[in-house]
Amino acid sequence: MPLETSCPSREQTASQVSLPRAYSTTTPVLLPHIRCVAFRRRGLAQPLDIGFKENGDLDTETMIDFSGGDAALFVDTLYDQTGNGFHAVSQLTFGPRIVNSNGTIVTLNGEASMVFDGLNDEALATDLLTEFDNTDFLVNAVFGDSGSGSEGFAIGSTGSVPRLYFQDDKWSYNTLNTMSWTRVTAQNVMQYQVNGNTQEVFSDNVTLATATEAQADFNPTGFLVGRIGSSTFMDGKLQEIIIYTSNQVDNRIGIYENMNSYWL
Repeated sequence: MPLETSCPSREQTASQVSLPRAYSTTTPVLLPHIRCVAFRRRGLAQPLDIGFKENGDLDTETMIDFSGGDAALFVDTLYDQTGNGFHAVSQLTFGPRIVNSNGTIVTLNGEASMVFDGLNDEALATDLLTEFDNTDFLVNAVFGDSGSGSEGFAIGSTGSVPRLYFQDDKWSYNTLNTMSWTRVTAQNVMQYQVNGNTQEVFSDNVTLATATEAQADFNPTGFLVGRIGSSTFMDGKLQEIIIYTSNQVDNRIGIYENMNSYWL
């Protein structure tokens, strides 16, 4: 079961991803009628859903109009575009920022992004964690431009033992810090793969680390975008997350190439 939490405009061919939906259709195409994200503006009670224009691009014009050109916009909800309902909801009134206070879009490498402040930005996907139980999977993320903090990327479980923490310099799968590598701060496509009892992490299609751990049944705690454990928050920019809870060994490179060609 794949998931996606971004708002790009592109498609993957069946030869690259021969699996069902990744927040859209069978060959992941993000369509204009699909909700991408809900935003909040300070001083206004109700959030606004943003989707896509007819050409499939994120409707940034409506975002700017909603900001009034002089107010920041913050993420309220990241919509699961697969239709599986694993929406990630901000745990604060104002979540990660996506429009700056001067009415400009937050960007990374010229494309729309959201920025986490490293202090308390987080979005909770309540029932997502159990989808990782005792299964092969592939988590793909585009992030970069780390802030002054130590965590340029942080998503995963809120609880511990067994752990599931995805970071920019380590991966905790069952055990704490199962593998580690030199922190990746530049924009990149990071992939975390489980294939049987083997775990492997890639950045821009280069292996960073491997480990061997038996597949785990994770405690049914929450799954957070922007935080791991009790108090480790993300300090950096995020553009896309795609999660497949099935074996993607044969498809991983194609998924990487597609994400890389759009974002990088």
